[in-house]
Amino acid sequence: MNGQARPRRASAALFLLLGLVLLSTARSLDNGFAFDDIPIVAENAQIHTLAGPWIYAQQSYWPPDNLGDAYRPWTIWSFALQWALGSGAPWVFHLGNLLLFGSVTIGVYWLGLELLPALGAVVAAALFAVHPVHVEATGNIVGQGELWMSLFTVAAALVYVRARRYDTLGAGTRIGLAVLLVLAAAAKEQGIVLPGLLLLIEWLGFGQGPRPTRPRAVATTFIVLAVVGIGFLAGRYAVLGDLGGGPPAAGLEGQALPGRIRIMLPIAVDWARLLIWPRALSAQYSPPAFGSTASLAPALLGGATLVGFVLVAWLGRRRFSVVPLGIAWAALAVLPVSNVPFPTGVLLADRTLFLPSVGIVLAA
Repeated sequence: MNGQARPRRASAALFLLLGLVLLSTARSLDNGFAFDDIPIVAENAQIHTLAGPWIYAQQSYWPPDNLGDAYRPWTIWSFALQWALGSGAPWVFHLGNLLLFGSVTIGVYWLGLELLPALGAVVAAALFAVHPVHVEATGNIVGQGELWMSLFTVAAALVYVRARRYDTLGAGTRIGLAVLLVLAAAAKEQGIVLPGLLLLIEWLGFGQGPRPTRPRAVATTFIVLAVVGIGFLAGRYAVLGDLGGGPPAAGLEGQALPGRIRIMLPIAVDWARLLIWPRALSAQYSPPAFGSTASLAPALLGGATLVGFVLVAWLGRRRFSVVPLGIAWAALAVLPVSNVPFPTGVLLADRTLFLPSVGIVLAA
């Protein structure tokens, strides 16, 4: 009886989660082209003729006559494919967003089943399906970069946990993880953090199971991922001539590391707000409302917010081990778009919190 009940419960959970995805996102099927959709999709001649994916691996994400920056060959190739399938109709792209969002939500559920009790996995995925901060990634066509990147990243985390748990971390699994790393990074720059996320899973002991994997196999896996990641960055540099985030956002021009930290510390409060209680969203976060204050108080509040997250992770490390994993996942996923390692084109954007929100709902 129990053996029959489990598949029924799993089917009910999937039905619930897909229903929540439709309720939260299906209205976007009526959307057209907006904001960055126009130069990157509607007016981008590079995607209006379908070519092999290797062609897009030699091009920038933004058209050469409009910034000519960023490197997301998988995403731009998928746009070309969807343009060909729908003759440029925007609903085809928005349907792609809906299917991808549903896939990521199911991926979060399956990953949750490996890390949490069954009910916890359902709750985490349900929170993910209705999280308001996802509206930019799912409502705009260019948000597909986040969706693809998160799908490949969550899939890699799931593959790694299962491989460690059942001692199948062999050559085939390493190749699969390496492919997922390339696809994640080729979909959106944040995907390059994938090896770090797997290292967090390893460090916090979520790969332990009845059949432990030899340490050499684990070490070899991370060496392979490091080599593949460096190779991808080298390819990006060969195409773009840089590894940074393009023209810096307003307020970041000419700022060295200390200046960028000072500007971004207050925004840590907004990261926390948008991930935990996103009551108010904005199409654009820029000066003077963001990043322009010279007062010390917002920086202190931002620093206190970061310290608070560290304390919560530390206090929950034994009884609630998923809490430090979720918080560390969110922090590492935010790092490439935090403007601390290098300046990017935005101070803050809802879409950049799509992957970090995976960690937050798991911790929740």
